[in-house]
Amino acid sequence: MKRILTLSLIFIAAAMATSCGKDLFTPDGYLLDKSLVAKTTIQQKGAIQSGQEDFKTTIVDFGDGTVQRTSEKEGQSLLMAHSTGITVYDAFWLSAYFDCIDNMKVGDVLKPSYCWFSLILSSSSNTWAFSYAGKITLAAKGDDYVVFNFDKVTFTTDVYKYVMDGYLRCELN
Repeated sequence: MKRILTLSLIFIAAAMATSCGKDLFTPDGYLLDKSLVAKTTIQQKGAIQSGQEDFKTTIVDFGDGTVQRTSEKEGQSLLMAHSTGITVYDAFWLSAYFDCIDNMKVGDVLKPSYCWFSLILSSSSNTWAFSYAGKITLAAKGDDYVVFNFDKVTFTTDVYKYVMDGYLRCELN
């Protein structure tokens, strides 16, 4: 009897997990819950290291994302996204080359061969990063779109730390 009850609970949990994932997106790949759209939390490194509470943490959205199926790198796709920020420290650009998107399945983790994060309005030469901590997963895919899930994806520049969480819908070209 315990075995039947245990198996029943496992099947119910699996069914709930499967149905929840499908209910996140419309058929066109748009999020049903807008609070899950990818957001980036920006903190000043000095404030983090010294424990200062007076630095205001800033949160910005990704403004746009695009994935090119093919790129100038053989067998690689290219992800390009930028923030909605308008100041030196909250306007950033992210690009990453990775294995061809056509070969990826929902649930696969993005493994960039090259990644570049930059504060596009900054004149400083130390406001970029070429690697990150965290995980980017392919959450949904259609003929003309892909959706990535950013899970504590962290880029660190000379002064700021950028932590990205949530879903980013990208046009697929």
